[in-house]
Amino acid sequence: MARLKGKIRSLTTGDCSKALKTVIGGLAPVLRRWISYCRLTKVKGILDEMDGWVRRKLRYCCGGT
Repeated sequence: MARLKGKIRSLTTGDCSKALKTVIGGLAPVLRRWISYCRLTKVKGILDEMDGWVRRKLRYCCGGT
């Protein structure tokens, strides 16, 4: 999970001039891979926790738009 959080941080940090669609476009393939991995391990709690964390990062990165 630390590697996933690090990857998401690298994609969502920086200036706020990035469009939300651009940021989500970069996150989508990463999140799809990790969701597939977590499904295999059957740890739904981790997916719920990560969902909230990613949403907070997007709100902070893109100004809540």
